[in-house]
Amino acid sequence: PFLIYFYISIFLFPIEIYNYWLIEKAGRKIRANPDMLVIAVTGSYGKSLTKDYLAAILRKKYKVIKTEGKNNTAIGVARTINKKMESDTEIFIAEISAYQQGEIRLLCELIRPKIGVLTAINNQYRSLFKSLENIRKTNYELVESLPKTGFCLFNGNNINTYGLYQKSHKSKILYKSSKTSSVDVASEKEIVAANIVRKQKRISFDVSIKGK
Repeated sequence: PFLIYFYISIFLFPIEIYNYWLIEKAGRKIRANPDMLVIAVTGSYGKSLTKDYLAAILRKKYKVIKTEGKNNTAIGVARTINKKMESDTEIFIAEISAYQQGEIRLLCELIRPKIGVLTAINNQYRSLFKSLENIRKTNYELVESLPKTGFCLFNGNNINTYGLYQKSHKSKILYKSSKTSSVDVASEKEIVAANIVRKQKRISFDVSIKGK
């Protein structure tokens, strides 16, 4: 065991140095493009689909890059930045996740998001975080990291993200789906989807955005 530990340590140290260099390089690229809009998406589930839908829509008008697959840790996000980000990139959509408290805060220090999206929170990672409250606190690190000029979107159909919406005093928007067949007029801080029709290859719905 001691011999195995020795050899692992020999290889682990240069890998850690290399990863640190990749993250530092990504941070420099982010700082060199202060006009780029960064959108961070987190939650227990629904992150990847939300990120992919956002990218598909925003690419119609802007030059967009996004994290690929489940590369939502610091090193995965850094690799995306170093590989894809260019000086004319307008929007970066990052799926971010954590395996312990404080990781989302550190990721936000790296990518500097202006918009946050909380998809949904449940007990999926309870074995890592020990309690649902710790999961809630970890996801809320994204909200706390947003600048005064930023804002966060919260899923109103999930009780845990709705609770964080009520807790937050920052600029915020609640998005949710309605089971009714007609759009309930949303308040000035809500986006509501209603009259939802699911078909084999598409989905349609009506939307009330901030009262319209």
